[in-house]
Amino acid sequence: MKKVRFALLVVFLVLGRNTFAATDAQRIERLEMVADLWGKLYLFHPRIVTTHVDWPRVLVETIPKVEKAANTDELVAVLNESLFKPLDTPFTRAQKRVAAVPDPARRELAARKLSATVGYIDATDPREYGSTPVIASRNYTPGRSWS
Repeated sequence: MKKVRFALLVVFLVLGRNTFAATDAQRIERLEMVADLWGKLYLFHPRIVTTHVDWPRVLVETIPKVEKAANTDELVAVLNESLFKPLDTPFTRAQKRVAAVPDPARRELAARKLSATVGYIDATDPREYGSTPVIASRNYTPGRSWS
């Protein structure tokens, strides 16, 4: 518990300094992100128990590096080197988010009931329906008969 209090005290002291990443808002956002990541690693990552690393010290050493990072690529490199490398797990790492490509305009699938047990779904060109098509018929429930 004392280690957590010490780490929080360090975070508050660092917030009071006058060094800026790019703007004050970005600096605070980065520090919040590092505190959140560090807290989740410290509390929930299984390798924390098996490694002999002083995690409050890791936080104290990571904060100035995060503040000095000039762009997102440098920030990702700092997080990977300072926070995630001591864990020695290949699947715990930071990476830059790729901007999502919006789906092109898509049309809804059309379903029609022909009889009590027969119906059809009009999907003449599947490329027009996007990656997650929605059935326009409100009467159809998967796994049940048409009503």
